[in-house]
Amino acid sequence: MKLLCSSFQEHKNAVVIPLFEDKTIAKDVRTCFSNEEMGTIQLFLKQEREWNRGAVHYLFLPNGTHILFVAKGTKEKWSIRNTRVVSRCIVAHLKQLRISEASVDCRALLVDGYDEEEIFELVATEMMMADFSFDTYKQSGRQEKQHEMIVHLAVAGSASKKKALTSAVERGSIIGEEVNSARVLSNTPGSDMTPDIFADRAQKECETHGVTIEVWDENKIQDMGMGGVWGVGKGSVIKPRFLILKYEPNARQSQPLVFAGKGVTFDTGGLNVKPGNAMYEMHMDMSGASAVVRSIIGIARLGVPVNAIGLVPVVENAVSGESYKPGDILTSITGKTIEVLNTDAEGRVILADALGYAQQLNPKLVIDIATLTGAALAALGVQANAFFTNNQESEGLIRDLGEKSGDYMWQLPLWEEYEQEVKGVFGDVANTGKSRYGGTIAGAMFLKEFVDYPWAHIDMAPTMVSSDGDYLAKGAKGTGVRFLIAVARHFAAKK
Repeated sequence: MKLLCSSFQEHKNAVVIPLFEDKTIAKDVRTCFSNEEMGTIQLFLKQEREWNRGAVHYLFLPNGTHILFVAKGTKEKWSIRNTRVVSRCIVAHLKQLRISEASVDCRALLVDGYDEEEIFELVATEMMMADFSFDTYKQSGRQEKQHEMIVHLAVAGSASKKKALTSAVERGSIIGEEVNSARVLSNTPGSDMTPDIFADRAQKECETHGVTIEVWDENKIQDMGMGGVWGVGKGSVIKPRFLILKYEPNARQSQPLVFAGKGVTFDTGGLNVKPGNAMYEMHMDMSGASAVVRSIIGIARLGVPVNAIGLVPVVENAVSGESYKPGDILTSITGKTIEVLNTDAEGRVILADALGYAQQLNPKLVIDIATLTGAALAALGVQANAFFTNNQESEGLIRDLGEKSGDYMWQLPLWEEYEQEVKGVFGDVANTGKSRYGGTIAGAMFLKEFVDYPWAHIDMAPTMVSSDGDYLAKGAKGTGVRFLIAVARHFAAKK
């Protein structure tokens, strides 16, 4: 799909008009139609129809133009969240109708408190996400030519305003493309996305977009003392990798942003093997790693003037005679020991080494992102990610940027009262909590043991995959890419 900014005056073979339930069409939109056409439109809109948010009604004019009326709901409830959903809804229906070119009244998607550039960028991102499908392994997907569509986002005003909005749409398209690229990585089956393949793909993409990357093999991982990464990864025939991505455009910035992503390319649970019905989607247990790789590349593509480093441990949690075992004591890169109580709590074990390594980087802020616990899904459902932070300044920032980016965040406690949950008996820290309750908090408390800097942990398990009403293809959602890019842009703007 290609997104452009143009005048609404130019009718395409489809026109999209978002409307509130009062069905009032803006004056400048009405002037785009003849009196006869407006008569037909008004007659159509007077008919009794459902007008809840997301409802779409089609009108086919005699001149061959499709009109899609998209319900926005009530003015009182219109929000930035509604703009996201309606933007995706529009693309979903255009694709369903196999429309080749459409004009959208994007001004009808504006929200109080946000300027036009912000909304046009957001709409472009969400539309790109809605255009995505993962058909690589379908015979029809390989044989059919992908439906190409051009969507014009209507603008009005001066040439300079159009230029600014065009730039906003280009930025939004890049962000959407990076989200979709993360979804490709996460959706790819585990047999075709092993640690070495993931590292190779990341290396090629980084080289293309001006991001430097260093890939450590199993020997380097052991030499560096990353006992967590090696402990989890050694049980697989395909040995682990550790990736360091660097985008450093600002020579005067001494403290980089650091993003760390959990990269478990397939999670059997290890010797504490998962039940069959819990293993199906475990090729997506590297979605945090996908988010970090694609967000660093996105930051580079956008030219954000901030130094950003990505740390990505990549392993396969397999079952073999060499797999790590309950009762094992692993020594992390910090020297702190990890007592293994359950091999299916492996994500935090590999992140411990990434977070420990980050201590050497003098970071301004470290954010790790991981599909860490099913408990987060139980706590929050499928709409929000859990986050924790040891930095009071970051609390409001993470929540606000989550809302602004669309990767919604909800804070859970990181209180010292929970510290006993992860105290080890024979090692310094245990990789699961003592209680059956509060598993998400126990995971965060474990990770907290390996940081000595401003830090936030995001448990993205609740939004790993798309859900009903998202208007997104089934499979990985690409969570985290929009948020991490928003974090980088925020700190760049503070300079």
